[in-house]
Amino acid sequence: MSRRIRPSAAPTVRIPRQRGGQPVIVVLGPEQEPTLTARAVAASGRWLWKHRRTWAPTGLAVVLLAVTGLVHLIEPRTAWVLAPIRCLRPELRPRAPERPVHGVGARSGK
Repeated sequence: MSRRIRPSAAPTVRIPRQRGGQPVIVVLGPEQEPTLTARAVAASGRWLWKHRRTWAPTGLAVVLLAVTGLVHLIEPRTAWVLAPIRCLRPELRPRAPERPVHGVGARSGK
């Protein structure tokens, strides 16, 4: 073994001695640096993975939006089936926020 110092990132290739044959020549080129696009995608992926619990509701909403669009492409009359179901079941209707009533007929607070 030689005593020279090798860079830590240099690959090491061990080739056994060949008997009576041609010497083996291995050419190693420099590693390619990732492109700017690859670096940006990797950084975005790491950031999304780190904040995945925060973005989960948004991801679910996007998936449901895509499913809704697909259902309406397949069957546009789906709304005519689902709208009466929503009207018949009061727990599915959105509720208006309750506001205090001022003026005529309001309680006096006693």
